Amino acid sequence: MVYMAHRFQSTPFWGTVVQPAINLFKKDDTLRYLDEIADLPYLSRTEVERYQFERLHELLQHSFRHVPYYRELFRELSLTPSDFTSLEDLKKLPVLRRGTVVKNREKFIARDIPRGDLFPKSTGGSTGAPLNIFYDRRYWYRSEAGLLRCFMMAGYRIGEPIVNLWAYPENLLAAPGWQQMIRQRLRRRYYFDTSRYGVEDMDEWRRRSIEIKPAVIYGYASAIYHFARFLKMRGSGCPSIKGVFTTTEKLYPFQRELISEVFDCKVYDMYGCVEALHLAFECPHGRMHRTGDFSYIETKKNGTDNGYFIVTSLWNYGFPLIRYMNNDTGRLEEGACPCGRGFPLLGLDISRIVDNFPLPNGDIMHGTTLMHFLYGCEGIDRYQYHQPVVDEVILYIVKADDFSPATAEWLDGVRKRIDEMTGGALRCEIRYVDDIPLTKRGKYLYIRSDIRRDALHGSDP
Repeated sequence: MVYMAHRFQSTPFWGTVVQPAINLFKKDDTLRYLDEIADLPYLSRTEVERYQFERLHELLQHSFRHVPYYRELFRELSLTPSDFTSLEDLKKLPVLRRGTVVKNREKFIARDIPRGDLFPKSTGGSTGAPLNIFYDRRYWYRSEAGLLRCFMMAGYRIGEPIVNLWAYPENLLAAPGWQQMIRQRLRRRYYFDTSRYGVEDMDEWRRRSIEIKPAVIYGYASAIYHFARFLKMRGSGCPSIKGVFTTTEKLYPFQRELISEVFDCKVYDMYGCVEALHLAFECPHGRMHRTGDFSYIETKKNGTDNGYFIVTSLWNYGFPLIRYMNNDTGRLEEGACPCGRGFPLLGLDISRIVDNFPLPNGDIMHGTTLMHFLYGCEGIDRYQYHQPVVDEVILYIVKADDFSPATAEWLDGVRKRIDEMTGGALRCEIRYVDDIPLTKRGKYLYIRSDIRRDALHGSDP
């Protein structure tokens, strides 16, 4: 079987035979969606807005018919989908906040999509309040296509190897070691586990990179930076890399500079959140574009030149979040970009930062690993992991109304997992508090380390 006549390039065998065969077997529509969306970034600004409104109108109709929360909301506001005739009309709906989603989670689930086609996803979020949502199958595969489209800005071709500096996906981690190896090889997507890593781990990453010859590296900004710094100290590199794509965390200028130097390629920053994937991407000219075919972004002023983002994911029909405030900040910018893409521009100034936790032996535990331990935990309003000294972490918990003995048991399990993962090197204490202080920027840090912050996130090392 050969996947032919598409608007993207593929490698012989891996890209034209193996990947399409795997996708056909798994009923994965990623490549079909990629063909559909490949040229959309080059629509004119008017065409982008027309496309967004068409998608939005369909989403509103679907939500009105099949999503209990929105059916009730429309009734309360005496609205129907026909009352929305432009993107500006979206403001007829109130801003959606995290607490509302948490309290009404079941009402946000679409009733016309089988539960077997809904994938659970969780986020700690910028505010540290855990949130459990769903993606429907179409949204997930379309999002995978969107990611590949970004990689293609660097010259990536379907079938070329990709290295993810990321925590292992749970379904992959649950498989035996030999299955993990085969799956990664067949999918041409390899994981370098960032849940905890040190010199020996990064040396293994270096060895595997030489063997794999990846075209793209994708993952946490800080983890990629640490790997690049390690390679520079070893006098090594990875000449096969066409582009490095950072996400999840703020990419600092000194990190970008070193990553670009070591891998000898351009670094592309990307922005999104679990609640709304693919919000923005950096083009080859260094400008941040809103991903107009995946989402619609508004801002709410916060007393500065920036505003809080209000995002609407245009494709998640399984769990629609319309006008959702994710608490990140930035500016909606006008003007055109020399790259020729019609997707509008974004001035990104997020203050969402994931710290890394250095351990007494010199290893590093990525902060998102600790965040994962609370995914799916009910009964928590907000939380924060704080590392005041190198061998201690305090887990602050603000209880929600549905806090229960099961929640306390879960948290005790978190404490034990941290102890087991670090061999007792990082003791964990759980403290219940009434509030967690805001940063000066008015946000919560859900992961906070006071150790070696200058080396991990600060000035040029």
